[in-house]
Amino acid sequence: MDGLVDRPLSLSLDDLRAMPTIERVVTLSCISNPVGGPLVGNARWTGVTTASLLELARPQPRATWVLVQAADGYHESFPIDMLRADGPMVAFGMDGFTLPRRHGFAARLLVPGHDGMKNVKWLTRLTLSDAPAAGVLGPARLGLRGHRPHGVPHRHPHRPCHRHLPVHRRRPWPGPAPAHPAGRGVDRRR
Repeated sequence: MDGLVDRPLSLSLDDLRAMPTIERVVTLSCISNPVGGPLVGNARWTGVTTASLLELARPQPRATWVLVQAADGYHESFPIDMLRADGPMVAFGMDGFTLPRRHGFAARLLVPGHDGMKNVKWLTRLTLSDAPAAGVLGPARLGLRGHRPHGVPHRHPHRPCHRHLPVHRRRPWPGPAPAHPAGRGVDRRR
């Protein structure tokens, strides 16, 4: 973790495992998954909250964005306040086992409620800055409309929230996907 921080950090997988960890069930859905589609899954993730990592690094007051970089060159930017929230974490375990390579070994970012590809795999660096970097999808895909004060996001009005799927099962819709008014997600908690 570097950039606009008072205390740059370089953490190994063993360092992360030695920190206080959390377990959280998170649903990830592919950006191209249709309502009721098969590209969605649940897992019990083990890791360290991004809030605790940010606290260790002591962000400078100008830091409003976090650039998240992967070993394969992929990167995304998140408002720092989003990563200070309760949900996001750097995960290194999945369903009680070491994180598999295809899911991002040694560590990946998880930001619940965002499309799977926004949850950066093969995490290598978090860089704090005062502006977003141009990611694959950019701030608009976070549900942000321009730069909001303190990085507070809007939910995207046409994107369903996948956080309410039952654990370890997908309930396909019988027949065609149900219609829903623009601006409202589909609640799948049936």
